[in-house]
Amino acid sequence: MAAIRREAIGHYSAPRWMAHWANKPRFLTLVLLFPCLLLSLAAWVRGPLERMLGASYSPNRIIISYWSQLPQWLLVAIFAPFVLLEAVIIAIGVTRFWLDLKACDHEDTPAESRLSIGASIRSALRSIILHDKFSKCTAERSRLNSHRLVLFGFAGLLVVDLWVLTARFNPLLRDVFVYPLSFWSPWKILANVAGAAVLIGCTRMISDRMARSRGTDRSNRTSSLFAGTRFDWTFLGLAAAAVFTGFGCEFLHYARVDPLRYAIYFIHLATVFALVVLLPYSKFAHMIYRATAMVYAEHTGRHTRRSP
Repeated sequence: MAAIRREAIGHYSAPRWMAHWANKPRFLTLVLLFPCLLLSLAAWVRGPLERMLGASYSPNRIIISYWSQLPQWLLVAIFAPFVLLEAVIIAIGVTRFWLDLKACDHEDTPAESRLSIGASIRSALRSIILHDKFSKCTAERSRLNSHRLVLFGFAGLLVVDLWVLTARFNPLLRDVFVYPLSFWSPWKILANVAGAAVLIGCTRMISDRMARSRGTDRSNRTSSLFAGTRFDWTFLGLAAAAVFTGFGCEFLHYARVDPLRYAIYFIHLATVFALVVLLPYSKFAHMIYRATAMVYAEHTGRHTRRSP
C-alpha cells in the first residue's frame, strides 16, 4: 500500500519529474540550499527595499521578529508565491484524481445511496476527525495515536499561521490576538501545543519504523530501513526538523542567545520552505488525496456497495 500511495502521488503531481526527484537525497539538498540562498539574498536587500517601499522596522518591538534582517512582511513576500503555486499544483492533482475516479467507476449506485458534495465533505471530515476507519485496522493500531498527533498538530499550526497572516487586517481584534504574539497569547499557546503534538507524533513514528526494522535480517536492515521507505522518511525528517528548530529558535529568542538564535531561525525557515515546496510530492500529499477519495466514496455511494 505504501508503494501504491507513493506511485499515485507521483502520477498526479505536476510536473511528474518533481515527484521522481523529490525524495532523492541529492534533490533534498538542493531544496534546502535554495531557500538558504533566497533568504540570504532577501536579508541583503532588505534595507534598500524598506527605503524604496517606505517600510520600517522598529527594534523596540522585539517580539515582532526573530531577526530584524528578515521581518514578517519580507517573509510573507518570499513564502506567499510558493504557497500559492503549491496550492495550484495540489488543486490540479486533486481534479485529475477525481476525474479518473469517475472514469474508472462503471458501477451504478441507487440514488438514495448518494450524497451531495457538501454532505459528503462533512461525512468525510467527521470520519477523519474521529479516525474511525484507522482505528478498525488491527495490524497498524499502534500508529493510531501517532497519526492523530501529527494530523491535529499540523491542523493547529495551519490555523495559527493563517491567523497571523490575516489578523493584522481585522479591525475588530486587539491585544493578545494580534501579531506580534506574546508568550501567553492563546495563539502562541496553541502553536506550541500543536508543535509539540507534531514532534511527539513524528518521534513515535520514527521509533515505530526503527523497531519494525529490527525484525528484518541484519544484512538487509539498512536497505529496509532507509532505501525502501525514503518516501516516508523525507516527510518525517522534514516535519520533525521544522518543529524541533522552531522550538529551538523560540527558546533562544526569549533567552536572547545571540547570534545562535539567528542561525537556528534561519535553519527553521529553510526546513519549513522545503516542507512547503515538497508538499505535493511527499507523503504529506496523501492526506489530501485520501480525503478526496473519501469524499468521492460518500458522494457516489461507493462505500455502500457490496461485492456479490
